[in-house]
Amino acid sequence: MLIGWAAAALAGDGRPVDRLRRDMNAAGVLHKYHRSEADVDDDLYLVLGHHDGAPTWALERAAAAVRGRLAADPVELPIGLADVSIVAADSHTLAPPVFTGGIPVNAATLLGLMG
Repeated sequence: MLIGWAAAALAGDGRPVDRLRRDMNAAGVLHKYHRSEADVDDDLYLVLGHHDGAPTWALERAAAAVRGRLAADPVELPIGLADVSIVAADSHTLAPPVFTGGIPVNAATLLGLMG
């Protein structure tokens, strides 16, 4: 898994990802883990893959290599609203998704996913 934060948040210019999540909550699309006003979620994460019984030493070695590479050569990616998708799934792997779509999403579609 990779995780990152919006450059604006790191510069002290607010919490843009958390603001997007709160706007989605207001539209009735709830984040699985953040449902109350006190919850803050201002990070972006990406699952790179899953392992099937790899030995602990191999996992630790791979994680150390990725951390070392990113520490030596950080990556900045511009992400806009067109890059954000809504994914609804019945499993933590998101496979197969029940729904995927960009923003905005038709209100009837969202209501159907919630019902």
